[in-house]
Amino acid sequence: DVNGCSSLSNIITITHAFAPNLFVYPNPSTGRFQVRSYSAANNILPRSLVVYNNRGEIVIIRNYTQTSPYQKVEIDLRPYGKGIYWIEALDQNGKRLNKNRVVIQ
Repeated sequence: DVNGCSSLSNIITITHAFAPNLFVYPNPSTGRFQVRSYSAANNILPRSLVVYNNRGEIVIIRNYTQTSPYQKVEIDLRPYGKGIYWIEALDQNGKRLNKNRVVIQ
């Protein structure tokens, strides 16, 4: 710079909170939508989807078995009203695999 400084800081990695392998559509939605969770594994894996409202309360837990690379799970949030909902995909040990959101209009 103009003061003669030439030092570099430590390298940092910036990532985002959303995994690109949890697809929600249509989004925005009227309340009924599909979630597709990607997994490259070639075996049958137990999974869960947990849907939270904007207050952080769990409104739906849907257990399913990942049997294909883009497993489809249907969700109906019409009884819960309009708003922004967060969707987490969890493995059989409860570890978060990915996260996304859906807007219900």
